[in-house]
Amino acid sequence: MRNDCDEKISRLKSAVSVLRTQWYDVRAKMHVRKEKVLSLSSELSVVRRDREYTLLRKQKKRLSKEIRHLEQKINRAIARRDKEVSKRK
Repeated sequence: MRNDCDEKISRLKSAVSVLRTQWYDVRAKMHVRKEKVLSLSSELSVVRRDREYTLLRKQKKRLSKEIRHLEQKINRAIARRDKEVSKRK
């Protein structure tokens, strides 16, 4: 039982790691796009209305949500594992 939980936790952690890498990539693209748009115009409202920047912001938000949900699953799995261990003692 414990090995199954540990395997599940390690799979979830690796998935979080992959998503976090994607999140950092999207974040870097957002900064590049923001600098590019700001070089053309000095107003922040232009950046917020930029289509590519908006799509990147939505993608980053979606990745953040997925990461948060996976981290919640990890925490639940750890709690269940610890509860099973304490029952056996």
